[in-house]
Amino acid sequence: MKQARFIVLDGVDGTGKDTQAARLVALALERGLSALGLSYPIYDSHTGRDIGAYQQGEYGELAFVDPHLASYLYAVNRFEHQTRLQQALTRNDLVIAARYVPSNVAYMAARVPNTQKVNFRAWLERLDYEILGNPKEDAVIFLDLPIDLSNRLIAKRALGRRDINDENHQYRESVRKEYLALAKTQPHWHVIDCALGSKIRSIQEIATEIGALVFDRLMS
Repeated sequence: MKQARFIVLDGVDGTGKDTQAARLVALALERGLSALGLSYPIYDSHTGRDIGAYQQGEYGELAFVDPHLASYLYAVNRFEHQTRLQQALTRNDLVIAARYVPSNVAYMAARVPNTQKVNFRAWLERLDYEILGNPKEDAVIFLDLPIDLSNRLIAKRALGRRDINDENHQYRESVRKEYLALAKTQPHWHVIDCALGSKIRSIQEIATEIGALVFDRLMS
């Protein structure tokens, strides 16, 4: 049975995960590969509407929502659409997801005490990959950007919905640290720097580096 390479594009806000995922899919198609892009969470669904309510603060501000409970929302959202992903993996050469389990791990682990982080990460990954059976990604490409530069990009975009995850800059810095910690300990993670010093790299420059990583290394 055909089985696609499953690659996750993740990163801090403002790094253009969906944009880069779309470009990577287009590049794969140009190379004669079958490819599909997905974006998580999927809001137009039963659990997706609950995630939207959570992000808009309808269940309480961030500090008052237990990260274990919030984690379930995102994990079950992936489970709700698991069949779609499984079918994509059997019908394509490459499947790209903008955000996936690693995003949940980073954002939620940033909210637990340091002494609990290791156990929390293990609990969340077991929930997703083992208990719910969500497919494990082959590789994670982390788009890194210092939070001060991320803030600049977020301020420019017109937000259609509130997201309580974006409103605390200190929290977002903690999330970035979680991502970087995961990248250091997980061998299937790869880091792309989206800035050189204080200058944000162009979308095309980043896309070129991602493409080289995927097609010259990850799919060779």
